[in-house]
Amino acid sequence: MVYEIILQSMNTWRKFRTYRNVQSETLNTLYWDGIMYMFWVILLSAVNMAVMVTAPLASVGSMDTAQVAIHGLLASRIFFNLRECDERIHHGGTESSDITLVPLHCRSHGGTSQSQVEDSAL
Repeated sequence: MVYEIILQSMNTWRKFRTYRNVQSETLNTLYWDGIMYMFWVILLSAVNMAVMVTAPLASVGSMDTAQVAIHGLLASRIFFNLRECDERIHHGGTESSDITLVPLHCRSHGGTSQSQVEDSAL
């Protein structure tokens, strides 16, 4: 939990110190979602510690499953908010010099990427 608090402090300090006046909607979304993610993770860790101290030993294992599920939920919210931000930038009519989120193209084991396969099919 100390590590999470330090990480939250550094992330918040970086946002307000370095990126205070940045007009990038993508960076603002990323930093605010990161700050909220860490806030809820710290709160979840505190609840997890309270359950470990007060609850019977049998119920401690159930908190692991809940913690993994909530981590996944929070991480997916960051992803969806970034996708929504990208949609607003590209389809909202605002032409800005914002960061764009391009689709990822991974190489297969054969060394041909998805975009190369699509190009060769045309």
